[in-house]
Amino acid sequence: MGGFLQKETKERAAGILLCAAMLLVTGFDVIGHDSPEHEIEALNKKIAASGATAELLAQRATEWRALGKYDEAARDLEKALLTRSNSIPLILEYASVELERGNVCVASGVIESGLARAQETEKAPLHMMMAEVFEQRGVHDKALVECEMAMAGAEPQLEWHLTRARLMCRLGRHAQAAATLKVAHEKTPNVVLEIEWIEAMIDAGQNAEALERVSNYTRRGRWRSAWLIRRARAELGLNRREAAKASLAAALGELEQRINPAKVDATLLADRAMALLLRGDRDAAAKDMDRIRGVLKAQVPGSMLARLERIFSEGR
Repeated sequence: MGGFLQKETKERAAGILLCAAMLLVTGFDVIGHDSPEHEIEALNKKIAASGATAELLAQRATEWRALGKYDEAARDLEKALLTRSNSIPLILEYASVELERGNVCVASGVIESGLARAQETEKAPLHMMMAEVFEQRGVHDKALVECEMAMAGAEPQLEWHLTRARLMCRLGRHAQAAATLKVAHEKTPNVVLEIEWIEAMIDAGQNAEALERVSNYTRRGRWRSAWLIRRARAELGLNRREAAKASLAAALGELEQRINPAKVDATLLADRAMALLLRGDRDAAAKDMDRIRGVLKAQVPGSMLARLERIFSEGR
């Protein structure tokens, strides 16, 4: 929840990873980074002078994505793949852009093409991207299969653990999600893994255990709203309604101080929606949820949004 996931947007991070991969392969000299508009202008000049190489097109696609111009990004990546059809980073980036455009079938075809070309050691990220395709289609069992294939084929990234747990929870396998996250956290202690482990424990009804871990965070720190909401979820699971009511009141009081209408933090809106929902104020929660389902959606962690949608649909 809010406060722990301050990072670049998914689109920007994916583009940076792509360029890093391309530079390692090609040795292409990087341009000192400026605003996306200035970068595009500089790249246009280079393309005019030396031709539209795959490296330059890939870099320009990154800048288009940063501006939210996915059609332009897709065109550049499609052109880049004409000369670098076996480039797995390019294939992943193109598939990701098509998913952003809502072209799930196109993205699936791109990934399938990549899997046909890739070496075994290169297939893991393609399987993870295919898991995202199936998740968007709502075919969560097949998404989980793809995720497991990816994690068996390479050292899992942090996001892969979160995706697998989210898919397990979508399938109602909360205890299994909690168990896998516990193993991941014990291997690589990380607050994001711990948060999702705790959330999965609460979903699995392991409320006493979750409450014990949550207490390590509710006793310290200036901003505690997200942890207070987790505490309230666990307290409700233990039928401690008065305690949960107090936790939610404290969380909502803090969130009202932190939410800036002029510069909205989507994770804080999601936190408030959860707190309102747990308090029984579905109409107010729905208003916040409508806001984060729109242009702010990319700023909310997938697991957080999936949990919020599930609890809302269950009528809690």
